[in-house]
Amino acid sequence: MTRPAIWGALLAAGLGANVGLHRLRGMRELPAGIFSLWDYGRAGDSQGPRAAPLDIGRVLQVGAGAVGCALDFFLSFLGIGGQWQIVDGDQVDVTNLNRQFLFIARDAGFPAGQPANKASRVAALLGLPAGASPAMYGDDLAVVNGSYDVVLALANDNGVRSFLQGRQPTILLHATTSPNWQAQLHRHAAGHDDCIDCRLPAGTPRFTCATEDVETDTGEHFDAAVPPLSGMAGLLLAAELAKLQAGALLETPHNYTAVELFGPQPVVRRYVRKCREGCRVRLPAATRAVVDADSRFRHLDPEIAVRD
Repeated sequence: MTRPAIWGALLAAGLGANVGLHRLRGMRELPAGIFSLWDYGRAGDSQGPRAAPLDIGRVLQVGAGAVGCALDFFLSFLGIGGQWQIVDGDQVDVTNLNRQFLFIARDAGFPAGQPANKASRVAALLGLPAGASPAMYGDDLAVVNGSYDVVLALANDNGVRSFLQGRQPTILLHATTSPNWQAQLHRHAAGHDDCIDCRLPAGTPRFTCATEDVETDTGEHFDAAVPPLSGMAGLLLAAELAKLQAGALLETPHNYTAVELFGPQPVVRRYVRKCREGCRVRLPAATRAVVDADSRFRHLDPEIAVRD
């Protein structure tokens, strides 16, 4: 497969998996039309740049669960440059295998052996054995004290999203799934978008990630994994990073994208989210300019650019 075909192939695989799942649920329709990952999965033939290894500098990725490992799986087809730091203190468990499709049974210690740490397994796949921190964010001071160009908030335990926003990064991105069959992409660029605290306030109910109630032929109900959701979220984030590399991250004001996969035909919705009135999570531009002084993308913050 040539590099130019990779992005389209990944999107086609995700939509195809979604169709296969819906066939098991009794739906027989198929997606109609051409869909563009560069345009967030909407119908159309928008073309992005040629697929190329991703080099966006120093990346802090916190979380290698369903969405995080999907992102890394897709990036393994492209290759990455720069320096990546992947942080996750969890080990691979057999219950992860149904929707964290980077991992296989051996990673969970089956049939005999020790389960692998998620961050270490992902870093090894990407050829970054020194870029793994098998600890929870905050427990590894070398990670906390490091400098990064991009922060990816792909974990939600112990208030980690708020801690990452507290780093005052110029570029913070994350992706999630929702209980109503949505893959969601979130952009938080300083000077343009809301903060992650306003987007997902503390106390927001935490839903089981990417599952759906399924009824078997015998009438039994159980929670089944929905891998296309976490996979699509990871793919949207991978494409967003490609936009950042291509200088196209801020081409539109929309900072929230939801791809609904409740049926075989994807439905894409894009919105502009803003911070609540009086929000003080983001520090003044003068302070951000110091805190994120050596960021590769600090010029994207218009408030800092004016000062410079």
